Amino acid sequence: MSLFGLTFLFLLVNEGVAADLRLQSVAKGQTANITAFGSCLRIQNLSDYSLFVPTGSLAEWKAFAAAAVPKVNKSYCSAPAKTKTIPKSNPKK
Repeated sequence: MSLFGLTFLFLLVNEGVAADLRLQSVAKGQTANITAFGSCLRIQNLSDYSLFVPTGSLAEWKAFAAAAVPKVNKSYCSAPAKTKTIPKSNPKK
């Protein structure tokens, strides 16, 4: 992810806009398991910046899972402890 992209996302978070975008973050040097839309990704952030993971839609989630992100290792996981679970969007009633 480019420095511009990271800066843009940082500004969105600080303005409170990101709350509506449904992003999860993984701090620099940390590893997190994030579950969204029924699948779990183990994300290891080796970059010098916090990583924002898009979980607002299935298309965003799949694109992130498939994308090669420099200094970020991703693998599928089962949902162990310390997993951030993102609820699915409201089903039609």
